[in-house]
Amino acid sequence: MKKSFMTLAAVLCCIMTMGLMNSCKENNQPTNPTEDKKLSVKMPYKFQASSDLLEYFDINIEYYDSVGDIKSEQLAQEEWEKTFVVDMPCTLGMRVGVEFKEGVDLSAMPSSVNISYECQCIPLPDLPLGQDYSIEQISKNEVIVDGKDIADWFEYLQQETGGYLFNYLITFDKNGHFTEGKWK
Repeated sequence: MKKSFMTLAAVLCCIMTMGLMNSCKENNQPTNPTEDKKLSVKMPYKFQASSDLLEYFDINIEYYDSVGDIKSEQLAQEEWEKTFVVDMPCTLGMRVGVEFKEGVDLSAMPSSVNISYECQCIPLPDLPLGQDYSIEQISKNEVIVDGKDIADWFEYLQQETGGYLFNYLITFDKNGHFTEGKWK
C-alpha cells in the first residue's frame, strides 16, 4: 500500500513539474498594440457687442470649426456663440474685425458712443491627469467715445491691430502641447 501511495505521489509530482515547465514557456503570440488615447479639446467661442457697435460697424467673426476649416459670419445680433469639440492635433481660434457700415455719416454721430464688447475663446482640454493647462483668452473692452472722435478710434484700431477687436489662435499637437498666438 505504501509502495502504491509513493508511486502515486511520484506521478503527481512529475505532472506538476511538467505543468510548471510548460507554463514558463515564452509566449510568442503577438500582442495587440494598445491604441493611443485620442485627446480632444472643447472650444467655446462667444462674442457680445453693444448696440452702438452694431449700429455703426459691420462686425465679421472668423473662427476655426470642428474640422479645421475657417468659417466667417457677419454679426447680426448682440450675442453670438459656437462650441466645437475637436480631436488633437488641431488649430483653433477666433478673430473679430470691424468696418464702418456703408452710409454711416460721421458728422451726424451722437455726442457719445458706447463701444463695448466681450469676447471669449477658452479651450478646455480633455487631457491626462497630472498635466497642468491654464489657457484662457477673454477680452472685455468698454470705451465711451466722443461721437466726433469715433473716426480717430477706428483709424487707431486699423493701425494697431489691423482692424481686429480680438485675435486669438491656439495650436495643439497630438499630445496636448500647445502654442498660443495671433492670426497673421
